[in-house]
Amino acid sequence: SALPVAPAFPHPIPDFVLEQIEFARQQRRDESSEETLRSVSNSYSAPRPKREAPPPSYAYSAPRSVDSDESVEFIPTLHDVRTHEDDGTNTYDIETGNGIVLSQSGDSDGDIQGSFSFTHPDGTETHLTYVANENGFQPQSSALPVAPAFPHPIPDFVLEQIEFARQQ
Repeated sequence: SALPVAPAFPHPIPDFVLEQIEFARQQRRDESSEETLRSVSNSYSAPRPKREAPPPSYAYSAPRSVDSDESVEFIPTLHDVRTHEDDGTNTYDIETGNGIVLSQSGDSDGDIQGSFSFTHPDGTETHLTYVANENGFQPQSSALPVAPAFPHPIPDFVLEQIEFARQQ
């Protein structure tokens, strides 16, 4: 009988992830060869320092010249009211001249709820509400992407294992 084949990975693995995997593989190889050398030797010395990961390289675009011909549109803040109480409660109500609106409130336990809206350059309006609490950040908006349907049914034995693990 033929064994099942896993589906193709849905998207390419980013280069920085592949580089990190290669770095970790190289570290393990270097450490295992050092272990072999140490186990053969009858003399002991100070431990060798670990190799440091190379520092990340960042690439930035050149700053815009002050005497550039590019025009920058100034967007005024129409409304900006913020309150911070001694008990930790707070509110923000902000509106800008280009239609961005933010409203947020937080309680003394650190829970936050709010909403924001803005208009895309193509005229599409976006509205988002959110709650952030012990269950994490929970946004709600018709603009958020939706995960595709699971490509195949989960076998019963897998569902049974999941239920068994949940009960443990």
